[in-house]
Amino acid sequence: LVASARQVWLSPTAFQFVIVGVLGSLTTFSTFAAETLELLRSGDVGHAITNVAVNLLLGVALVWIGATVTSSLLPANANAV
Repeated sequence: LVASARQVWLSPTAFQFVIVGVLGSLTTFSTFAAETLELLRSGDVGHAITNVAVNLLLGVALVWIGATVTSSLLPANANAV
C-alpha cells in the first residue's frame, strides 16, 4: 500500500507529509497515551499526571521557543507559511 501510494497517488512532498508527518505524529501520540494509560492501570496516578503535565508543558514551551527563534531569523516582511 505504501509503495503504491508513493508511485501513484501522492507527490513526493505529499507522501512525506502523510507518512512522516501525520503517521509519525499519530504513533508518537499513541505511545504517549499508552504509557500514560499503563501508569494509571498500575495505580501510579502521580507519575501518570506528571507524564501528561511534563509532556504538554514541555511541548508547548518547545513550540514557543521554535516559533520565537524562527521569527527572529526571518526578515520582518516575510509572510507566514
